[in-house]
Formats: sequence, structure tokens, C-alpha cells
Amino acid sequence: GAAWVLFASPPAHIALQLVCTRVLLRGLKPGRYSRYSSLAARLWFVDRLAEVTRFGRLGGTPWADRYARLVGADVGEGARLATVPPAGALLHIGAGATVESNVDMRGWWIDGQELVVGEIRIGAGARIGSRALLNPGAVIGDGAEIEVGPVVSGEIPAGERWGGAPARRTGAAGDNWPAEPP
Repeated sequence: GAAWVLFASPPAHIALQLVCTRVLLRGLKPGRYSRYSSLAARLWFVDRLAEVTRFGRLGGTPWADRYARLVGADVGEGARLATVPPAGALLHIGAGATVESNVDMRGWWIDGQELVVGEIRIGAGARIGSRALLNPGAVIGDGAEIEVGPVVSGEIPAGERWGGAPARRTGAAGDNWPAEPP
């Protein structure tokens, strides 16, 4: 029983993820690094650890934003997260923002022989549709709306709706919403 509490219980998994993220990714900054660097190995390890501990199941629960803060994300009050941000992501989510399920907010990727790390900023009140891919360096303006499935690179201005791959402007945020609440 004691071994289970120390190694396999949910609090032990949270502690393990927290310690590994904070120790192994201390000082993580945006930039381009060698694919074979120790940083790439550490990012990979922290990402795999999060898969093993299965914290993705917290998506859509009141615990999602708390877990995201524990692993280093800056999450504003009232943000709704159906996708749990990955440990180690340089992520800023504004107050009242909504992130639907299966959104890739990793903030790093392998580009040839380089590891590209970048910050992702989601403005206050922004809405991110499911299966969106937010590339490193993506900035979503306040109140912007990202449709289902786009690939977002660069900056999305406040109050605009974007969709497609690559993402392009499709109108103003909220254009396709009902005029009156149901």
C-alpha cells in the first residue's frame, strides 16, 4: 500500500511530473537547438512521462487549468481547457479563453536537424477549435476565433475568425454564432 501511494497514486504522478518538468526544463527559452542536444532529450522525456501518467484525461475538468499551472503554463482566470497543455510548453492562455479538445499546443517541433521551441500566446476570450495545431510562435489575439482543424503560424489579430491549413482569415469572430442566446 505504501509503495502504491509513493509511486502509482495520482498525487505521486503529479509530484513526479512537476519535479521532472521543473528540474529538467528549467531555463527553457524559445530558439533553435540541435535535434541531438540534451534539451531535445529532456523535452522528449517530459512529454513521454506526461503520456505515461495520462494527465490528458483531465481535459474538460476543473482540474485542467490547475494542472497546466503546475507544469508551467500561464493560465488566466476562467479559462476553459478541454485539452490539457503539455508539460514544458511555453504557453500563455488569457482569462476566459476556451481551448477545445485535441488542440496541439506543444510549442516545439523537430525541423530537419533542429529542435524549434517557441512561445504560444492565446489572448483573453479567444476560442480555439478542436484539432487545431498552434505552431511555435503563434499569437492568438483577444477575442479571436480559430475554427476546427487549422494550422496556425504567426499572429492572429484580435476579434478575427481564422480557419484552414494554413490558417487564413475567414471573417470576424462570432459571425457564425446565433444572434440571440438559445
